[in-house]
Amino acid sequence: MRIPSAYWFTAYTFLEFLALWYFFRELLGLRYMYFFKATMFIVIVVFLIILYYWEYNIHTTLEAYFLVPILLFVFISSFIWFKDLFNNEMTSLLIIPSFYFISGLIIYFSGGFFISLLFDQLKIITGLSETNWLVFVVMAIIMHIMMVIGVWVGDERKS
Repeated sequence: MRIPSAYWFTAYTFLEFLALWYFFRELLGLRYMYFFKATMFIVIVVFLIILYYWEYNIHTTLEAYFLVPILLFVFISSFIWFKDLFNNEMTSLLIIPSFYFISGLIIYFSGGFFISLLFDQLKIITGLSETNWLVFVVMAIIMHIMMVIGVWVGDERKS
């Protein structure tokens, strides 16, 4: 490809947020529309600031800074979902497909958050930049397993 992968990683991070935003907006409904509009505004402003300072040599650090509002969005949205779920009715979480999706997202984003913020410092101290990415791979595998379980649970409930 003619375009370096650093550009794709930056674009992927923003597209990842858009997918998460859509998922939680559909899951929580229109009651929290002000929250979703405010979050979209904040993330777009942060993304534009990151694009302003974007350089090829520091793109991983800037993407780590962009993960902060995404992580906060996932945690706040998950908290709202759990609060609404426990306020309405008490059912087993194991039969709700969204529980597996949200659990996988929380594990993925919380697992690699600090390593992504400290990636440059860990690379300097340890010299093991490839090993640090194993954390992301393991967290992504766990997230995908949780999502597959969620699809199985949702498919099982339909039949």
